[in-house]
Amino acid sequence: MGLLTLARIHEKNPEIEFVLAGWDLSGYQIPFPFLNPGVLTLNDLPDLYSQCDIALVLSFTNLSLLPLESMACNCAVVSNRGENVEWLLSEEVTKFSDATPEALSDTVIDLLEDEDALNLLKKNGLAFAQSTDWGQEVEKIANEIDRDFSI
Repeated sequence: MGLLTLARIHEKNPEIEFVLAGWDLSGYQIPFPFLNPGVLTLNDLPDLYSQCDIALVLSFTNLSLLPLESMACNCAVVSNRGENVEWLLSEEVTKFSDATPEALSDTVIDLLEDEDALNLLKKNGLAFAQSTDWGQEVEKIANEIDRDFSI
C-alpha cells in the first residue's frame, strides 16, 4: 500500500523526494527515485525525521511509535483511518485518509501544497508528542481491559 501510494505521488509530482528507511532496499526495484539510508540507529532517526516534511505511516493492525517519533521531530504525519490508529491520534495532529493509494497520495500532495496546513499539523503534532505520557496511555488500556472483563 505504501509503495503504491508513493508511486502515485511520484507520478503526480516527480519533484517530491522520498526517503525509505528501515531496510536496505538497494536490491529491490522501486518505481521512483528515493534516498536509501537503510537501517539506522535510534540516535540517527531524529536527524532523518527532522529533515522530512511528512511521514506516511500506515497501520492495519497496531499503532507503532513511529507517528509520535516523527511528530517529536517536527514532521507531519499522514495515516490511514482505523480504530488501531485513532485511539491515540486525532485529526488535530494527524492527517487521516482512506486506505487506498489514490486517497493517501491525494492527501499527501494536498498537504504539501498547503504550507499553512502543513505547518499547523507539524506544530500540533510536536506539541502532542511532547505532552504524551506513556504511563497514562497504559493506564487507559488497563482500564479498558478491566471494563471489558467486568461485564
